Amino acid sequence: MKKLRHNRGMHKIDSYNAGPGGVWLDEDPLVPRDATAFTPRWCNAVQQEIAGPILAAGIALRASGAADETAGYASQLLEAIEKLNPVKAACVVDGTAPAAPVLLAGAGVRNVASVSMEAASGGAPKRYRVTFASPIGTPIAAAITPRDVPGIPQNNTVVWPQVWRLTSTYVEFIVPMSAVFVVSPAGWTFPNSTTVDSHASFYDVVVIGTGA
Repeated sequence: MKKLRHNRGMHKIDSYNAGPGGVWLDEDPLVPRDATAFTPRWCNAVQQEIAGPILAAGIALRASGAADETAGYASQLLEAIEKLNPVKAACVVDGTAPAAPVLLAGAGVRNVASVSMEAASGGAPKRYRVTFASPIGTPIAAAITPRDVPGIPQNNTVVWPQVWRLTSTYVEFIVPMSAVFVVSPAGWTFPNSTTVDSHASFYDVVVIGTGA
């Protein structure tokens, strides 16, 4: 991507022979009609809209040729979107298996390589680890949310997971062996000391941060 000049803002094509509502029209010799003409103002607007996110992500614009495409320079906009997205890792962990949690493929997995678990023993909580596929430059926070499981009523007693450790390469969260909250149909929570042997074991994991 290489910027040529500034523009007056993004807009639909408005050249003299554009279609109603700013649409592009094909040439039609039967009308007769020329194909919709490009205008410098429209071209500048398009390039500025594309260049804007690239520059905001701190990436220098560079014109790409055939040799550059193999080196990855043709993906500057995609790289910018990845860098600007605050969600740096996400997945759904299926912890229903006794000793081997499963990373649910196709469930919004982003930058996650694997999941593992240290089984609970002697009253200690279960501890899950989600390892990132690529390190996060500056991890800021992680959210672990129990997912609704078919067959479990909404007001069922559930255990709320807690973030244990967040680093640039993984996040760990623990699941206590006793319930600490009851979720009501209205969405309110209140303390509960009921011990449960089985509870929701599907967890949405989202990590936000900055950098690559």
